[in-house]
Amino acid sequence: MNKHGRRVGLRLSLGLTMSGLVTALIVSGSSRADSRANLVRVASPTDLVLQPTDADTGMVKLDFEFDRAVSYMMLTTNKPPPFKLPATAKTLSWGPCGAAGGLLPGGKVTLKYDAFDSAGAKIGSGSWDFTVGPDSTKPTARIVSPKDNSLVRRGEVVDIVVVGEESKSARTWQTGIRRLTLVDPALNVQYSAETPPSVCESMQWTQQHHFRYVVPPDAPSGQRLTLKAAVEDGAKNISFASLDLIVQQGFAGRWTTKGRFTGPQKTEFTYAIEAVFSFTLSPSGVVECGTASRPFCGSAKITFDPGQSKGCVVTRTPASSIFKISAGGVRKANELTRLTYQAREAIPVGYHFDCSSRLFDTAGYVDMPVGSMWQDGITIALPRSDHTTATKHESMVLKGGNADVDHRVEIYAPRQNR
Repeated sequence: MNKHGRRVGLRLSLGLTMSGLVTALIVSGSSRADSRANLVRVASPTDLVLQPTDADTGMVKLDFEFDRAVSYMMLTTNKPPPFKLPATAKTLSWGPCGAAGGLLPGGKVTLKYDAFDSAGAKIGSGSWDFTVGPDSTKPTARIVSPKDNSLVRRGEVVDIVVVGEESKSARTWQTGIRRLTLVDPALNVQYSAETPPSVCESMQWTQQHHFRYVVPPDAPSGQRLTLKAAVEDGAKNISFASLDLIVQQGFAGRWTTKGRFTGPQKTEFTYAIEAVFSFTLSPSGVVECGTASRPFCGSAKITFDPGQSKGCVVTRTPASSIFKISAGGVRKANELTRLTYQAREAIPVGYHFDCSSRLFDTAGYVDMPVGSMWQDGITIALPRSDHTTATKHESMVLKGGNADVDHRVEIYAPRQNR
């Protein structure tokens, strides 16, 4: 090889050597940078989605994994000062609400860190963008006043108090009560004032509002007026509650029955009936309830417990039903005698049988005693003011079994006399 060839070969060899050295330095630098960027890792939550460990304070729990070179790190939010977390701690209870106010589900919170070695030298830094988790827990809706099945008169102005509450035991964020709503039987809607949502405002756990409802002046006696309340939180989760008001014209009756039916082959059913009705007395003392075109003056709700028959668990579908009723009775001196009430419509109900070997359903109608089983009904004193109470136990042998029922009856005086 001549001198020129040797010089070309030397330049080529040196070029390849330098290229390899540069490549090695680049790879080395890249690996070092990647290592420094991962000096501290979030072990939990791995998806960086925050959920509260304490719904009342809004604290969250973060778990970290540290490189062996890290002695401690300084954490910084957009609200100084920074705070120190030793590598031996590994777990941090952190309040993101203190770092960023006005947070909502889906919002972002940035947490920055600087890592230091045992000599106090800074060896790396980085940051995490955490996401605020969803509010998937419904609030609670309650109508605290008046009581369900309260008696009202025509044209009366009723103050209805609705309360909405967020759960303090929820495992998700709570965005606070946004607003309360009331819908009357005519579908008129009333709203409370709206409150801006936030996961950081403890003032929003509970909200109360007074709604004003006017009973229609032409409401029929004994009519059940059903109002619906709704509570909506800042994440648009909604819960409902209902209130029944009974229009009273003249006297009013509340009748509660708890019954038990037993039969052969281990047959047993229990149920409860809550009935409310309104009535007047004719000059001859006969209970007058409803009109020819509207032959009812109240309603009742029957609720069934799961029962058993022939080794099967039997449930009613639906488990409760509301039906129209009329009342009857005769006044004698200061008492009502032969007082009872009857259903004014058929009450369809299904039966679901859960047996050891099969499941099946059948259709039918309510076959439990409604009102008094005996012809003499119930005798109760007429109230001069407020109300009177009577109780009675009845037992009767029915087709296919025995019925035992306990009645509690209350008669309320006309409201204008109180």
